[in-house]
Amino acid sequence: MLYTSDGRIHKPFLQFTGSTLHHTTGLPISFIYPNETIEALHQFNTCKEPYSGYIASYLATLKRKEMNKSHILYLKFSEVLLCHTVYNKGRFLGSLFIGPLKTKGLTETSTSIDVISKDQSIQHYLNDLPLINQYQIQYLLNLINLTMQSTFYDPTIISSHQIEDISEDLNITKKLSGKIAHHTIEHEEKVLQNILLSKENFVDIALKNLAKVSNLVAPPLASNPIRSEKNRFVVTATILSRAAIKLGVSSEKAFGSSDYFINQIEDCKNLEDIWQMQLSLFQYYRKEVEVSRNKSYYSASTNSLLLYVDEHKNTSLSLQEICDFLGLDYKYASDRFKKDTGQGFNKFLTGLKIDEAKHKLSTSDETIQDISESLGFKNAYYFTRTFKKIIGLSPTEYRKQSINS
Repeated sequence: MLYTSDGRIHKPFLQFTGSTLHHTTGLPISFIYPNETIEALHQFNTCKEPYSGYIASYLATLKRKEMNKSHILYLKFSEVLLCHTVYNKGRFLGSLFIGPLKTKGLTETSTSIDVISKDQSIQHYLNDLPLINQYQIQYLLNLINLTMQSTFYDPTIISSHQIEDISEDLNITKKLSGKIAHHTIEHEEKVLQNILLSKENFVDIALKNLAKVSNLVAPPLASNPIRSEKNRFVVTATILSRAAIKLGVSSEKAFGSSDYFINQIEDCKNLEDIWQMQLSLFQYYRKEVEVSRNKSYYSASTNSLLLYVDEHKNTSLSLQEICDFLGLDYKYASDRFKKDTGQGFNKFLTGLKIDEAKHKLSTSDETIQDISESLGFKNAYYFTRTFKKIIGLSPTEYRKQSINS
């Protein structure tokens, strides 16, 4: 969508891209054409310059770099531009850029403080520039690169309505709400499933797919940016857990893990910590999906039994009763289960129950009796005997050891 049929810049797509990036980052987005004309790509943008032609003279150096990718350009006063130079069939079409921006500790050129301090206009210019953190720069470069190479285009993002007037037009409000920021949960789950199933590097696959969820427009979910991203994490964790369930992860594990991550995100103090937690969230679910998908090599009857016991670790039913409930032939299912997993069904189920018991003993104050009943053992005596036979310690001894370790 970036080029017209004759190979020129597709202007509506360019405006869409600028609007998308501006809504996503809150930063000024502009485009410079081959004639060095600079156009702000969002109606509330202004391209800050200390003097006329300042940006154009520096962006002209990029004309020799014939590649459609993003660059960092360092300017005279140690500020930066994040640029994407556009070439098509060897012809320079212009450069999209975010900035100028100021950032701490990332400079390639510098100008004497004395020189700057003598020119009040330059000082005012630098004071007005948005400040970004170093870790955001690569993210923004990836974002520009992804957006410029996207084939997705939704003209409803571009609107001549002033923001303060949108609420007065119900049809526009519905249109913007439906097209810019929200999709059906089925659509979002499908995109997240693509990420969970992919073998690619998470960052690469995420950048390809997350744009399909919200058109790269991420409206704030709170007035405080940290709180906003934490709220966004909660939404992501919830939808991701549902996507994982549809790919075979048990609902107990998926929802339980989602609860854990949602609690953990509250301890994050900055955006970088939240991003790292986001990585951990996806890495965890990708691993669980992979484990679950590996079970697809088992027979249909074994998969049915595995799914049942994963959801009913507390069952006291016999294999015969479970097979009757699932409509499976008992002898075939029993033999096939042992062949597929290497364990008899009863031994496998007991192992799951003991693993769950270990978790309860080390993380809760439930009594031995309550744990025994919750896992479907005949009585506490039988549970204690079975636990000690497998673990080598009684439940009470195991709990004491867990507390002291």
